[in-house]
Amino acid sequence: MKRQITELLQKIVPSSEWRSEPKEREAESVETIRLPLAEDADYSFSFHLHPDGEKVISANLPDSDPQIYFWFKPFEAADYGHNQESLDEDFLMVIETLLTRETTILQKSGFIWHSFRLAYRVGDRARILNQHSGLRLSFAAPPIQGKQRTYRAGPLGEDRSSDPDPEIKCRGSEISLFTFAKR
Repeated sequence: MKRQITELLQKIVPSSEWRSEPKEREAESVETIRLPLAEDADYSFSFHLHPDGEKVISANLPDSDPQIYFWFKPFEAADYGHNQESLDEDFLMVIETLLTRETTILQKSGFIWHSFRLAYRVGDRARILNQHSGLRLSFAAPPIQGKQRTYRAGPLGEDRSSDPDPEIKCRGSEISLFTFAKR
């Protein structure tokens, strides 16, 4: 899997701009691939590869504590009927989509929950990739003024895929493009 990710990244992002970091965490070896910030981006992406085959994509705010609760997308074997090939295929498709399209993360802070929703641009539409929430009392999230904040990131590379709207199994529904308004 690491070879496939490396090949995909080499097609999209110059290798001098991303780095692989093997780390020991909780008695488990997790490999992390960190990508640079796109121009004028509020966040960057990291990919975390677990030895059991599960994977996570996370967004990272620059100069932020890594323990801060922010957007992430887990790829767990149970969600794919324990079909590792299907999980890996979807993981690679999501990586390519995130690296070659404009994305936004909407953070909402309510009385009880922090929530995060990532959407990516497809032509004149946007599609939600995923969203999740965490209990405010359990997780520290980035401080925001008001009830919500939209973070933005442009693509790191050019979309060379033949499919302008890939069928990502884990994605959500369409949303309006108001989240992609220029700064």
